Amino acid sequence: MLTLNDAKEIVGNQPTTALYNMIEALDGPLRYKNTEEEWQRLEAARIVLRNRNTLRVVCVECEREFNLVKEDEAQEWYNGHDCEV
Repeated sequence: MLTLNDAKEIVGNQPTTALYNMIEALDGPLRYKNTEEEWQRLEAARIVLRNRNTLRVVCVECEREFNLVKEDEAQEWYNGHDCEV
């Protein structure tokens, strides 16, 4: 399996929409024609997107992790939370 750094090297500095288009093209009805390089590019694009869509922060006091994609956790992070230190 590719690491995030390996995946970034493969797909380069592509915007999010370009990665979505790449995935759509490589994972479409003709995916059986993909070469080994194209399968690797597909996996790399998925890894990079998965990382971009994950916004996580960690409280330095209580070490609790907040996923800012989830509205309730984001509100708690931005409005302050009660650390039980």
